[in-house]
This record gives sequence, structure tokens and C-alpha cells, in this order.
Amino acid sequence: MIRITVDAALKRSLDSEGRRDPLLQEIFHEGDSIAQCPACKSWMLTQSWEALGGSCACSYKPGSTERVQIRRTEAAPAAQAAPAAPEARATPTPPPSRLAIWPLPRWVFGLIGVAVVAALPLLAPKLPSPPEVPPRTEPQADARARSEPVPEPPAPLETSRQTVEKWTLTVSRRRGDPAICELTTPSIGTDGAAPRSDRSILVAVKGGYGTISVKGLYRAGSEVLLQVHGAAYRLSDYESAPHASADDVKAIIEVFKAGLEARTSGTTISATQTSDVYSLVGFTASLNRALETCGK
Repeated sequence: MIRITVDAALKRSLDSEGRRDPLLQEIFHEGDSIAQCPACKSWMLTQSWEALGGSCACSYKPGSTERVQIRRTEAAPAAQAAPAAPEARATPTPPPSRLAIWPLPRWVFGLIGVAVVAALPLLAPKLPSPPEVPPRTEPQADARARSEPVPEPPAPLETSRQTVEKWTLTVSRRRGDPAICELTTPSIGTDGAAPRSDRSILVAVKGGYGTISVKGLYRAGSEVLLQVHGAAYRLSDYESAPHASADDVKAIIEVFKAGLEARTSGTTISATQTSDVYSLVGFTASLNRALETCGK
């Protein structure tokens, strides 16, 4: 059983495919934990899966009388308050006993005060002297930190964009660092389907040809097939997205220049096959601009 958590990208994919929990007939929301039935490949809430005792969702019959209540739980009835105990009968407190205090004459207190004053000089040498507190010294690390200059914050990143036909050139530059150029184009759909902006081809240029990758809701660890101008390349190596090997980058760039469109096909995170079409109109012009800016 596959168990994952729904994020924004997965929710869009599930909604576009009309996926619902087969037990509760509810759509999935971001943050839901969902599980995939290994038999019928359908998705269901993890709590539905556990409520059915780990059985397959396709074996559940909505018309049966064994419907499982999952999301609503009844609060336990409040415990009845125990009857108040009868008030204890107040027991009278016996009056405090009086102690006989013999009055002392005033001259006795005077003698005691004179004796205490006379004994103070004798007791003073025996009293411990307060400990000496060494003078506070400034740590060397603090003194060194005050003498050293504070490093300046990094320079801000400057970004600019240019659009050439179906391709967008994004130039990112930070003062003192070489510029980085990225060429992107979104999917225009498949076989007349609606465009899907969450899927795109990205070509990075930095000091010459860089990397070629595809963005989309592809299943981790699977391969994406890139077809263009009669040639086919397998994009795998998942660092952040499926991208071509270093040996194929230059060959793919050349067929991009000669072709009119590129196609990709792969497996989504919901274990379904998907394919997309990308226009190559404007790629050569945008690549030339990128090489002028970031190819050195």
C-alpha cells in the first residue's frame, strides 16, 4: 500500500482526474493522508482504509448496512454529578489557652542592652570577612569582535525577463557573480487538450550549455521520455526534477533548434500515464540571447 500526504500540486492532479474517496464520496483536501489500493489503484483517505480494517476500497459496497462512520464521533455522556455530601456539623473550636506571662521590670531590659553593646568588640574579630571580588576583565573574544569590521550583507539578486515567441528568458544576476540564464516554455496540452502551466521544459545556461529538465507532477524514481525531431532521450537523475545527462544536453539543444515541437511522457505521482506537447518556436532566438549574456 502506498501512503502519501496531499499537497497543492497533488490536489490539482487528483481534482483534474475526478478522484474521490470511494467510501465517503468526498474530494481530497491539502494535508489529507491518502492511501492507494494495490488492486484497483484507486486513492482513498487513510482513515477510510483503516476503518475498513486495511481491506481494499473496491470491495466495499455502498448499499450494505455495514457502513462505517468515520469522521463523526459522539461525545461520551457527561458523568452524573455525585450527590453533595451532607454538610459536616460544625464543631466549636476550643478557646486558646492563656499562658501566664510574668511582667519584668524595665531595668532588666536595660542591663541586657548594655551587655550586648559591650560584647560587640569582642565578637568582631571572629566574624568572617566578606570575600574579595576580582576585577572584571573583558573577554578577548569580545575585544577581537569589536576590533574586526562587520561583513557586508550579500548583494541583492537582480532578475529580468524577456519573452521570445513561446519561450521566456529569465536572467538572474548578483553583483560579483556570473549571470545565470533560464529558458522555459509551458505545456500546450496533448492532442488538443487544454494547456497545463504546471508542466514546463527548463534549459539552464551558465558559462555555456548547462542542464535540461522537465517540471511536472512526475512520480519520483520514474523516467520521463523526451521525443523531438525523430530522436528520443530518457530523462531521469532526480535531484529536483527529471533532467538529461550531461552527454545528451548538447544533442538535445541541436534537435531543439531543428524541430518545431517536443513531446514528453511519463508516470505521475498518482501512478497514471501522462504526456505533454511543448512548442519550440522562438527557442533558437532566446538561446542566442542567453548565450550572449550567460555563455561566457
